[in-house]
Amino acid sequence: SRHLKAPIVFFAAGTAPKHDSFSVYDEVSSLMEERSFVYRSEHVLEVVALISKAVAVLGTSLHVRIMAFIHFKPRITWCSEMKHQKFIQLWDASDAPNCLKVNETLPILAKYVGASPEITMDKTVGVYEDSIQQYLSFFDSWSSKLIQKQNPVDPSHKL
Repeated sequence: SRHLKAPIVFFAAGTAPKHDSFSVYDEVSSLMEERSFVYRSEHVLEVVALISKAVAVLGTSLHVRIMAFIHFKPRITWCSEMKHQKFIQLWDASDAPNCLKVNETLPILAKYVGASPEITMDKTVGVYEDSIQQYLSFFDSWSSKLIQKQNPVDPSHKL
């Protein structure tokens, strides 16, 4: 918050059991000296809109990381699961941080800010554009396979 001169906004990526909890966010926010608040919407499009306007995104959710990636936001993910690592290795920019521990956050976040940041969104934009081109180049072959599986040809059916 101090590095970015922005408030900390807690939001729920999902409120299923054992996922995000507004009550936990309320408690943490009330203990903080930094400016913070809890964004209470559970509507997916409102949460994505919030991420799209963020200065930086810190969290534990893979889906939140992906939304930060596609909106070219500095992103830090506290994680230990392979799914996070796989996404970062396969899709994210080479200068984007891997999974971090909470105590590793500030030094990495500092690399995104200042007059000459060490990490910019330039590589993210390039990786994103390459991903879109790969998707589009294979779309017809992928979609035709999906259509075939959904509508198998019945040889006894006459047109």
